[in-house]
Amino acid sequence: MEHLVSFILVFGVVLCGFIIFSLIRTKSKELPQRILIVFWVFILATLLHFYGQLSDLQLLTPVTYPLINISQMFLPVLIFLYVKSIIFEGTFFFKKNSWHLLPTTTYFLFYTFPYAINLFTHPDPFEYVKHIDFTIITLLKDAYGILYFILSLAVLCNIQHQLKQLYSHIKRAHLLWLNTFLHLFFGVIIIDFIFTISEFLFSYQVEWDGYITAILLIISMFYLAYYGIKQISVSIPEFLMPNNQKNAITSEHLKGLEQKLKLLLDTEKPYLLPNLTLGELAQKVGTSEKTLSHFLNHFLHTSFYDLINGYRVEEAKSKLKSGVLEQYSMEGIGSLCGFSSKSSFYRVFKKETGLTPLNYKKQFD
Repeated sequence: MEHLVSFILVFGVVLCGFIIFSLIRTKSKELPQRILIVFWVFILATLLHFYGQLSDLQLLTPVTYPLINISQMFLPVLIFLYVKSIIFEGTFFFKKNSWHLLPTTTYFLFYTFPYAINLFTHPDPFEYVKHIDFTIITLLKDAYGILYFILSLAVLCNIQHQLKQLYSHIKRAHLLWLNTFLHLFFGVIIIDFIFTISEFLFSYQVEWDGYITAILLIISMFYLAYYGIKQISVSIPEFLMPNNQKNAITSEHLKGLEQKLKLLLDTEKPYLLPNLTLGELAQKVGTSEKTLSHFLNHFLHTSFYDLINGYRVEEAKSKLKSGVLEQYSMEGIGSLCGFSSKSSFYRVFKKETGLTPLNYKKQFD
């Protein structure tokens, strides 16, 4: 059993090294990529620590101890900052968000660092560390980590909402990697928390709990590497955030833009393109992405997503009512009207009309 665990840990170290190497080789190292590199370096240190323990490598274990000891607090905060950096990246991002790292820094200075010093000295210079209940500390760290994973999921929901300002359809694949990333590591910390609380409540030690957590980490890493380290970019321009929408539009510009947009949608029907984006529509209208987004949100009081899908529904209603596409399936009609899938066609159509496309068509048969 020990040899199998050792092999799995070595495999995890190699895989983690490959992920870090892939991220470092990325041509454009933006803030989210840099945060991910730090994250995987901590995961690598964690795996090396457990391998050192298992193989009785006396130097490796104390060297990696400071990183693994703060990882339960630091990694969830790092993931939170990673998700947040996708939509709030800016010059002063870390300056504005550095307070999130204060609890981890305090814990490191008053517990992790003194404990690490005690490992290399005799007698121990920091006696107070011995009297701190390690199980209680671990429970608090896990609870802190769970809190930040919940905050990360909340930010992810915000990203999904903001994507409606950019895309006329939202496929699950756009955020699948990020969703998977969050839920896998959230699951790992929950399992670690269950082990710790079991030890606390029932006063027994699970000798292999740390290795089980490490193996789960490796499984998660393998799945993520298999799915694709280079996740789909979901970066959102800062002007979509409420605090950044300050530029006013003159009444003349507003009137002209409204007329151009209506004429374009009525004649060229760009909404029939399933992958139409805000930038493409702005280019067709002859304005900037920023201006068009501001116009839709503040003057038409709608989102790009709702506007385009509203036109698609009207197109579908017209075709269903006329019966000119009798030879087409409902999925085919939805595709002709610009919907990327049957499910999105049915969902949006029912939201707009209160009926499914099939029930709507039956009214005119």
